[in-house]
Amino acid sequence: GMKPGPYLLGIGSVTFFLSIFSSVAFGFIAGFGGQNFWLFVASLLSGVAASIFLGATIGILCNSQAAATGLSMPAAMLFGFGPMLAGFNENIARVLHPLYTQQLNVIADYLTHGGGTTPLWQSFAIIWANVAVLGVLFAVVYAKKGLKG
Repeated sequence: GMKPGPYLLGIGSVTFFLSIFSSVAFGFIAGFGGQNFWLFVASLLSGVAASIFLGATIGILCNSQAAATGLSMPAAMLFGFGPMLAGFNENIARVLHPLYTQQLNVIADYLTHGGGTTPLWQSFAIIWANVAVLGVLFAVVYAKKGLKG
């Protein structure tokens, strides 16, 4: 009988709160300062928001932790390793361009090397479009399956 809002707030708020600390720590470790520091932290937290929706959706779809692992590994490979492969292959970069993790890579490159082919506002827009799509996907899956399993 739990509504999707409180469910997502419960599982996502702790993750998001802890991610603030790690995002700030990585910003300091990377040596970003001023505006670049805040852009870096904002980009990471935007990616965390998308990942929370993705993870919650996978969690609802699966009936057990083992099943969740089986579904999350291909997703992790696509979203995690895809941007690394895109660094070596222009065609992969074009295909993965709409994914939020690829845009995090684009923003990191922009902040590290200065400039790039995608403007920062466009990268953030793509990330938040991913958040919106994953949020709708979560709502649809939650409405169909709920927490009953």
